[in-house]
Amino acid sequence: MVQMMPNAALIQAMVLAAEPYPAQVGFYVVSLLVKQASEKSGKRFLGSDLQQKEVKVLVSQSLTEQLNLTAGQQLSGEIKKVSPVMWRAIEESWQPAANKRSATKPPKKR
Repeated sequence: MVQMMPNAALIQAMVLAAEPYPAQVGFYVVSLLVKQASEKSGKRFLGSDLQQKEVKVLVSQSLTEQLNLTAGQQLSGEIKKVSPVMWRAIEESWQPAANKRSATKPPKKR
């Protein structure tokens, strides 16, 4: 059997599109542009293979609604490889990514 690597990763990414998954009701295929990728403790990982690349992630309808996914939105969470071309979102790990600008720069005074 061929090993798929990387098989798990923690990523920060931008949503490109979300479409219903035709093979299973209640799921979406979300296209993400990976900005940063790091290793999930204890899992095989080749981070440089993911960064600045588009990945397809299978996401449940409930998580899609919870995050209110829209193109351009920044997210962070864990993904796991399920096929050579598809990843799966690990539901409990996903959240909107922190806005780096607001964390590093104080608001302007008027």
